[in-house]
Amino acid sequence: MARYQEENNYIGAWHYVGLEILYSIPVIGWIFLLVHCFIPEKENRMHFARHYFVRLLLAIVILLIIALVLYLTVGRQYMEHQNEIEDAFKTFQKNYEEINRDFNKTLNNIKFD
Repeated sequence: MARYQEENNYIGAWHYVGLEILYSIPVIGWIFLLVHCFIPEKENRMHFARHYFVRLLLAIVILLIIALVLYLTVGRQYMEHQNEIEDAFKTFQKNYEEINRDFNKTLNNIKFD
């Protein structure tokens, strides 16, 4: 069996598992992925690398679309809510300063005998 694989440039199932793990490593794995995509030393490995590369690009595009949709829906609501909170805090701070000023005036007007 191994002889048949060597003669026809086939790779075994465990080789696919190892490649999957290798390609999952950031930076180093991605370099190997690109090298394996364009060097046809073993045709099956090249096809697997291309499959993995397309799957990776597709996942990135889908995640970007989901992130954009979430930002446009939930993100805007969150920002509006934050602005409302900031406005309420500013109003509270202004009211607090007025009350504090009035209280200090009242304390200064009290005469102790």
